Amino acid sequence: MSANETNLDDELKEQLTETNKIGSGQFGWVYRVTKDHSKYALKEIQLTEQLNEDEKKYLRELSIMEKLDDNHVVGYVMSWTTPTVIYIMMELCECDLNVLIESMKKIFKSKDNVEPNHFEYFVSYHIFHEIAQGVHYIHTQTPPIMHRDLKPTNILMASDGSLKLGDFGLAKVRDKGSVTHTAGVGSERFIAPEVSISSNNHHYNESCDMFSLVWRYQMKVTRKESQIE
Repeated sequence: MSANETNLDDELKEQLTETNKIGSGQFGWVYRVTKDHSKYALKEIQLTEQLNEDEKKYLRELSIMEKLDDNHVVGYVMSWTTPTVIYIMMELCECDLNVLIESMKKIFKSKDNVEPNHFEYFVSYHIFHEIAQGVHYIHTQTPPIMHRDLKPTNILMASDGSLKLGDFGLAKVRDKGSVTHTAGVGSERFIAPEVSISSNNHHYNESCDMFSLVWRYQMKVTRKESQIE
C-alpha cells in the first residue's frame, strides 16, 4: 500500500486509452494498466468544484479502501489526487459474481425451481464461504465497517479465482459510540428491509450485510426469491 501521491506518472497516463478502458460510469472510467510488470485496475474519477453526492461517495470509498488489507477484499495499491481528478489503483478483477453465476448455470444446465445437484451445492457453498470471510473481515475492523451494498456486481473474482468484496462507495464506518445508522441506501433487491426504508426512525447495524449475504446464497441454492414481510 502507498500513501496518496499528487500526480499520476507519465507511464500510467499513456495507458489511459480507449483500448484499455474496462468500465465507465457517471464518475468517470476504469482502465486496465500495467506497472512494474503487474496488471492493475485504475479508476479515474472526475471532480467538480462543488463536490456532488457521487463524488463524495468515491472519496469515501478511497478513505475506506486505504485502511483494508485482506485476501477477501479488492486490494488497494495507491492513489493520486488533484483538485479536478482522483486516480485509484486497485487489484485487477475482470469478473464479478453475476458472470460467475451465469457461467455456472450453463455448466450445470441449471433451471429455475429445480434443486441443484450435489456438486453445484458444493460450489455454491464455496462461493458463500469466500464472501462471508470478506464480510467478517470488514465487520471485525475497529470500528466496524458496513458495506451496505452487497450485490453480485460488487463481489469480484481475482485472477486466482478467489472472491473479493469491491465497491465501498456506500460503505459506512460505524460512528464511535453508535450502535445503529439511519436507513435509505443500497441496491433495493439485495438489501435488508431496515436499510431500504428511508426514514430517520429506522436504524440498522452490521447485520444488514448478513441479510444481503444470506439472501444472495438462498437465491443461488434454491433458485427462488423469498417473500419478505
